[in-house]
Amino acid sequence: MQLILDGFAAANGCSLGFGTGRIAVAYMRMLSAFNREFEYRLATDNSLEIQEILDSEFVRAFVLEWEACTAECSDDPAVVRFMFRPDVAERYRDYIGLVTDADLATSVEAQLASIALDSGIYLVYLAELIGRVNRIPVAAAVSEEFRALGMAAKLADEIVDLGSDLAEGRYNLFAAHLHARPSDDDAVRRRLRSPRALTTDWLRENIPDTFTAYMTLFDHHYAALSTPQLRIVCDASMFRAAQGIRAVPRSRECSHVTMPPGQSWR
Repeated sequence: MQLILDGFAAANGCSLGFGTGRIAVAYMRMLSAFNREFEYRLATDNSLEIQEILDSEFVRAFVLEWEACTAECSDDPAVVRFMFRPDVAERYRDYIGLVTDADLATSVEAQLASIALDSGIYLVYLAELIGRVNRIPVAAAVSEEFRALGMAAKLADEIVDLGSDLAEGRYNLFAAHLHARPSDDDAVRRRLRSPRALTTDWLRENIPDTFTAYMTLFDHHYAALSTPQLRIVCDASMFRAAQGIRAVPRSRECSHVTMPPGQSWR
């Protein structure tokens, strides 16, 4: 989180006040809890209505934490209600329309659009929140940089999460790229069934067309990051992919997406 805050300050040309970090962490914890509940409901065909998710026992605890933190760290009522605005609800409805589409799992375009409304907007809102807490304007270029950070980091995470997403039947952008080239898809699944790790080096050497197309998207967003701090945040996600992933261990079964969430962090 400190790297993100430092990256914001460097990109926006400002300093940040006391309490910014606490509010930013509470925001991320609340949104992570919301996302975990959403994924569970999506996988089990339960209601995706925003208010029902917010009122769920699991998410409600993090909403209360958010409200307490913002009330303590800011005297601006708009900060407390920051994520409960009409535009947030409208974008959420657009997101539901995308992720409930029957063709989502195999559509690169639809998944990119959903990521833009999820990870991309998630970081844009974080930049807006930081600015509001500190009562400073956020440059349009900084908002776009945070959008790019959300997109690039998510693209890296999709490689890291490939094994678990395939095991749980969840949509994944890298898997959608693989779907367009069945031989590459087969090669990756065979590798995941083997005891050897699926690394970015292996992807580059064995499925070069799919990997190049995917990394072109990643590079496009990564190139928009102007500060070393934000690039390091993104590098950390891609480093996990470079280290390699394996088939999901049996211990993962206790946190399967169809199980009710017990914690905000997957």
